[in-house]
Amino acid sequence: MTGPLRRASSFVVFACLAAWSAAAAAAEIPVRAGEHQGFGRLVFDWPDAVGYEARIADGELTVSFSRSAGFDLKALKRDLEGYVGPPRVAADGKSVSFPLLGPFTLKHFKLGPKVVVDLVGQAAAKPKPQTAQTKPAQ
Repeated sequence: MTGPLRRASSFVVFACLAAWSAAAAAAEIPVRAGEHQGFGRLVFDWPDAVGYEARIADGELTVSFSRSAGFDLKALKRDLEGYVGPPRVAADGKSVSFPLLGPFTLKHFKLGPKVVVDLVGQAAAKPKPQTAQTKPAQ
């Protein structure tokens, strides 16, 4: 290939790679959570293998990934109540941070393409609903 044909084929390859990486970055990763006996669990349901790091520092859990994504975090508020506060996703889409609501230790591992993060320890006590107290009739 020479001249214009070579430039055109290079452009096509570049455009395909750019479209593929944009689609990969736009992937929405479901995040499941649940409370188990003695620990709370987060599961990041990646469709394929991804590098990651999980750490606790200054009262905050941060889970970082080797590539960007969107994260579906709707289930976390109800499913890990007492463990974490509202999550924050980094601007580059490569990490999610959670303020911790108590003193927890961390265990983490991969299960196929999934990233599993356990917060070990007792969840913070959930506030009890206020009820009106009435005096017994005399």
